Amino acid sequence: MREKISTKRILVLGVFVLFGSFWFSIQVSAENSYGGRIGIQLSDHSCTSQFGDIKYTPWTFYGGGWSGWASDSNNKDPDCARLKLEPEYFSPGKDFRLCIQVANYNSYYAGGFECTPWASEGGGEANWWSYKGFHPDLARLKIETRDLPDNKYIKDYRVGIQGSEAGGTGFKECWYSSHQGSVQYTPWASEGGGWSEWASDHDRKNPDCWKVYLEAQVGTTPPVSPKHVTIFGRVTDNNGNPIKGVNLDLCGAGSATTDSNGYWEKRDVSSGSVFCVRISSGIPSGSTVKAINNTSCHSDASTYEYQIAGENKFIGCGYNDERSWDRASDSGYDFVVIIPIAERENCSWNQVDYGHGISNGLGCTGYWINNYDKDMNYICPGNKVIAGVCSHHNSGKEDRKFNFYCCQINNATRINGSWNQVDYGHGISNGLGCTGYWINGYDDEFTYICPGNKVIAGVCSHHNSGKEDRKFNFYCVDLENAEKTNCSWTGWVNDYDKDMNYICPGNKVIAGVHSKHNNHKEDRKFDFYCCNITPSVQEIWISGRVKNNNGSPMSGVTIQIERWHGGHQEFRYVNTDSSGKWRQKVYKGNRFAVRISSGIPSGSTVKAINNTSCHSDASTYEYQIAGENKFIGCGYNDERSWDRASDSGYDFVVIVPITDTTPPSVSISGDCPVGGGKFKFEASASDPSGIEKIELWVNGEKKKVCDFRFQTRYSPKKNEATNIRFNDYYFFSYLKDKLRRFSEVILKRII
Repeated sequence: MREKISTKRILVLGVFVLFGSFWFSIQVSAENSYGGRIGIQLSDHSCTSQFGDIKYTPWTFYGGGWSGWASDSNNKDPDCARLKLEPEYFSPGKDFRLCIQVANYNSYYAGGFECTPWASEGGGEANWWSYKGFHPDLARLKIETRDLPDNKYIKDYRVGIQGSEAGGTGFKECWYSSHQGSVQYTPWASEGGGWSEWASDHDRKNPDCWKVYLEAQVGTTPPVSPKHVTIFGRVTDNNGNPIKGVNLDLCGAGSATTDSNGYWEKRDVSSGSVFCVRISSGIPSGSTVKAINNTSCHSDASTYEYQIAGENKFIGCGYNDERSWDRASDSGYDFVVIIPIAERENCSWNQVDYGHGISNGLGCTGYWINNYDKDMNYICPGNKVIAGVCSHHNSGKEDRKFNFYCCQINNATRINGSWNQVDYGHGISNGLGCTGYWINGYDDEFTYICPGNKVIAGVCSHHNSGKEDRKFNFYCVDLENAEKTNCSWTGWVNDYDKDMNYICPGNKVIAGVHSKHNNHKEDRKFDFYCCNITPSVQEIWISGRVKNNNGSPMSGVTIQIERWHGGHQEFRYVNTDSSGKWRQKVYKGNRFAVRISSGIPSGSTVKAINNTSCHSDASTYEYQIAGENKFIGCGYNDERSWDRASDSGYDFVVIVPITDTTPPSVSISGDCPVGGGKFKFEASASDPSGIEKIELWVNGEKKKVCDFRFQTRYSPKKNEATNIRFNDYYFFSYLKDKLRRFSEVILKRII
């Protein structure tokens, strides 16, 4: 076994308590290499407003990659850009370079991209890049990585950005210095990184071209192998999309949580220490997990067990124990989460004739729900929700007719339906029967997403002929035992004055709407937020407790729960708390088992004390059914005889062998502080391993129970030591003898 587990013992002594302890750290002298990630932000109005979201590249430690597309807040012709450097420092490092790509918002046309020279070469500047020689709406960054050349590391670096104007000549005039703005650099990585100043072209208005810079200081002394390592990985769904907010249990290495790109890391893991990697929470219920980079011996496992930090070698599958688990890397602890997707069914465009004509001409076979310049209040029939929108624009009326594509989702029932109840200051919509508040004002751009796991099942709208625009409200519903996942915006699905026929891809439905009005065209463009629906499996809590054979609770014992749903097996792990208690969720109506995995002294035996009478001597709880809570009987020679009549009380007793019954020898020392009557006592044992607590007894009375790792101070009472002169050297010696004479010294081990 790689993991040593000490027997816990209690040292009980008369006259004293506690052993001192201290923390220490080792400072490793090593030339680690810099890396990090880079963020980009765009703005408008000469860098003073319409600030867009920051978009970050992945970390160099994970191999880099593209950031998201950045723009200003209205996604059109930004004036300025700035970069943010967030450094990291690790060994062995990676070589890297910075790239930029630009695009137009409507088409997302991007083409190629331009990169700086590599950091190991000192960096440098990329070439200018533009969107067809005309000011782009979007920009994104990419970090490319490779192994560092031998005997090189990145001592320090910073990045910069610069804008220029093309002047309508392709983009060759971007090279004219008179068209260029200043290069704006971030602070150096050694200074903690941070933001650059805003960069633009010479007049700070709609730059046509952008260029990035990398300045690096390169060292030639190879890094020293660290005393600590960083472990990391990524979590994605079965479509390759990153999953944010997944919580991972790393056993002895602590825990971690994935970021917006699905990445996680844990730094300063002691080299040679044992750890695991397990998903503990943060994924849709009903999902199954696969640890995709496990060793070949455990290719179907849902966790990474028995990993050794810094060892980086795979021993082989010839061992039927933990030696077959350790991977040949401290990176790539990746997971794929297989999320079940509910299917759309029984879909159709509106088939009720409201007297406003048929919509067949646009391919949406059915009837228009509203007429031009008229109000609309429509909710999909039955338990259906909206998965598509069809619309025809009339330039004479400056208005639209609508039809909606409604679908059932795996026979799910709609619940908790309501119109928007948030007052955005645009008035109430009650007059049309859609009780609530309008989401937008006339001529306003708006973005609305149904709260929680709700999706759109209805649309209410009022038209104003003077404004030639519509206000909207949306009817949002939950689908029973379901949640929305893998959501994304479509981008504009129509242009002004143009027809629209759009259905969300795959089995997605609409959960949000983004719309922008054009006063010249007197029309709106639409962008939809489409989501998959994942059936949620109801989970219930199971619980239990672990004690030793003396009835004392055992903390830090790892409980393995094997749980099933939909024919899929997965494992969850939880540690007992200071009271020996634990709890974990399992899937209602599905099978599970409860076992002790680790954390008990070597050589111990385990008894699952609340098993059914058929399995009273078993050490595990097998074939339990969550939520069933009934014991069928012992007349079956299979799993039916296991299930207990409760989802709690999965308790264990750990019988710990007594390997040494010899009382430890104890020495007592102390000192007398000048000017006071409190004395500090320390104890040491000839065999201190496994001693957890010690007790101070005086005259047969227990005074204190303390942790063996610390010291204690005690003020003697008058009847314990009388007629003693304080501030006297002989005081301590006399007191110690006095206390020993009046006290009963008891030495024993308690398991």
